[in-house]
Amino acid sequence: MKIGEPITVKVFKYNPATDKEPHYESYQVPYQREMRVLDTLVYIQEVLGHSIAFRWTCGTKKCGSCGMLVNGIPKLSCWEPVDEPVMTLEPLPQFPVIRDLVVDREEYQGVVWDLKPNLMRQQKPATFPEALSHDDFEVIYPLFDCLECNVCVSACQSYGTESGTFAGPQALVQLARVACDPRDKKRAEVMPKRSIFDCVACYRCNTLCPAEIEIVERAIEPIKTELVNGGKIPPKVRDYFKAIAVHGNPYRLPREERGKWAVGTGLREFSGQEYLYYVGCVGSHDEVGQKMARSVGTLLSEMGISLGILGSEETSDGNEVKNLGETGLFMKLAEDCIQDLKKRGVNKIITLDPHALNVFKKEYPKLGGNFQVFHYSEILAQLMKQRSIPPSDHRVKVTYHDPCYLGRHNGTYASPREVLQNISGLELVEMRRNRAAAFCCGGGGGNFFTDMVGGGKNSPNRMRLREALETGAQIIAVACPSCAKMLSDAVKAEEQDGKLEVMGLAEIVQQARR
Repeated sequence: MKIGEPITVKVFKYNPATDKEPHYESYQVPYQREMRVLDTLVYIQEVLGHSIAFRWTCGTKKCGSCGMLVNGIPKLSCWEPVDEPVMTLEPLPQFPVIRDLVVDREEYQGVVWDLKPNLMRQQKPATFPEALSHDDFEVIYPLFDCLECNVCVSACQSYGTESGTFAGPQALVQLARVACDPRDKKRAEVMPKRSIFDCVACYRCNTLCPAEIEIVERAIEPIKTELVNGGKIPPKVRDYFKAIAVHGNPYRLPREERGKWAVGTGLREFSGQEYLYYVGCVGSHDEVGQKMARSVGTLLSEMGISLGILGSEETSDGNEVKNLGETGLFMKLAEDCIQDLKKRGVNKIITLDPHALNVFKKEYPKLGGNFQVFHYSEILAQLMKQRSIPPSDHRVKVTYHDPCYLGRHNGTYASPREVLQNISGLELVEMRRNRAAAFCCGGGGGNFFTDMVGGGKNSPNRMRLREALETGAQIIAVACPSCAKMLSDAVKAEEQDGKLEVMGLAEIVQQARR
């Protein structure tokens, strides 16, 4: 952007007292060095003389009052730089509009106070001032950085679902300040009936938080852990833990059936090959996941990748168990898995499931499990760049759905798109929300198995499917077996069979090579 260059600022305008419908008005604002979004609004108000309702107080990312959508993404207007020649400014979603860009936060404040985010002491302070250990201080101190700006709530998929029981990430950050405080009473005994287990771990709150609080790790997961330890968990979550502990998988199927997906593929048991191909529970037992597991395994094998599988000897990776707060069961699963992989001499792992990729890369090294881990899309993209997979022709319009655990959790956005872009004739069209702003299918955080969010018309998978339909694509490309199942179910629920097909990346490549 050049100094003095005009910026087009398109502003949402709506006064419920006088307007039947919202509308947008556009303004021309000259760009200034280090200009922020808030500066454009002040210019429109003070220089151009147009009335726009918007909030701001400090202008320095301290008060959290100026949250709004900037080109569809929740931001603080005082801190967001102007780096586009055209901007659309809208009020934060999930809140009633008072006027223009100002929303009513009072109702949500009631949700926060319902959680009683005040310290409930076990006993009176022994000294003044009180002293906390360094470790305890490190746990709760970052949570006090919360600006209460509602940016995370406006982007939260679980807060606005039909179940209506999720308190939203901001409320849980404030609750965690005391729930993780050693001076506080056990919150499992006093928490109101708002289900924290509705969180789908989409990670949008983490990526959008202006204060850069690790909301999932520092607030949501610790509260889940406390509830699990106190036995205060929903029956569906309890049943999930039991199925994993007893059967080794959430489907309650015999362990010896875990490798049946590979029958007829020619894939062999791991015995020193370069890579272990780790499939996971969904790829091993779910019909849609099995189809995806077979296509990936056979394609990689055909392309000369040296890989083996564990078959019926494969164990659950524990990612969802950890995310749901059962740390004891997770530790057992992880330690057993690490010990087994080390015993077999595994060094490199290709995962079908981004959820497994996440736990192998982020949690296993803390327990001594240091492996080189790749998602299969990364290997496929390399092969296509090296022309190990010959160029194919496939004239079809495809839109790609970013899995949360591959994208926001692990920063991999390019490789799946590179796979698709290397198919001649294939037209890749992006959904309105993509990459870091992508909308979750709703299967994360264990919800794929527990279904705490529910499957109504406004369930995440059906909302995401409708976004895919907007693109006019014939195929939704997926890189995660959970996403494949969730979106396949949405196709049926939305009665789109025959109009839109859900396919894994490897399936699309195989189809193009026929």
